[in-house]
Amino acid sequence: MKLLAIDDNQDNLTSLQAVVHDVLPECTVITARSGQQGLKLAAAEDPDVILLDIVMPEMDGFEVCRRLKADPDLRSIPVVFLTALRTDRESQARALAAGGDAFLTKPLNEQELIAQIRAMVRLKMAARFQMLDKEQLSTLVAERTMALEHELIERRQAQQAAEQAAQEWQATFDASNDAIWILDASQRVLRANKTSEKFFSRPCSSILGQQCWSVVHGANAPHSDCPLVRAHRTGHRETLEFQDGNRWLEVKVDPIMLADGHYHGAVH
Repeated sequence: MKLLAIDDNQDNLTSLQAVVHDVLPECTVITARSGQQGLKLAAAEDPDVILLDIVMPEMDGFEVCRRLKADPDLRSIPVVFLTALRTDRESQARALAAGGDAFLTKPLNEQELIAQIRAMVRLKMAARFQMLDKEQLSTLVAERTMALEHELIERRQAQQAAEQAAQEWQATFDASNDAIWILDASQRVLRANKTSEKFFSRPCSSILGQQCWSVVHGANAPHSDCPLVRAHRTGHRETLEFQDGNRWLEVKVDPIMLADGHYHGAVH
């Protein structure tokens, strides 16, 4: 515990030191004979409590207290004013207006002094803990905000990379001179490239979702030698050549197999 006593009367300071050391031997008492010296010691020593006399030359106790409470680093230090009379209401009102936390009346009562010192120490500890909580909360908020900003940047970059990859894949898919379809396990067309539109003289939108044999053969069931059916059964590439009007077509089917060996679809 550290106490700063500010009083221009050396006898008062000596008496105060004796009382505090007698009852609170672990408490360090620092003394100042003027307001200016007291402000410097408060900044240098960071006391737990300041006992402040009101009547002093050059700078009275009210002005000292105002300056202490205006300093962000010192405002949490409790200030106990020393008043000449218990009934000095005007001085007490001015002390409160200056930011004072409590009052003691001269001559000092030992029990009252010790009780007031201990109460003010608890007050300062509570204020410091509150300040630390705010600082920690501000730090956590700042850290989380920064993390979210980085996360958003990474998401945007990943999204842009995915969109770029999708565009490149689609460009490659559409650039093929062969009609290519991607089918699901039920032989429904999931994707079809641009060449499919020219090959079957119909837009891709009318092909998607249709059964493969419905588009190729106009039938309600697979061809008797359907390579899709065979690829589903064998798990390997299957081919079929057949005549479609005046043209011969070669169909190649590569099955899409999952890691567990199950058929998932095909590239037609």
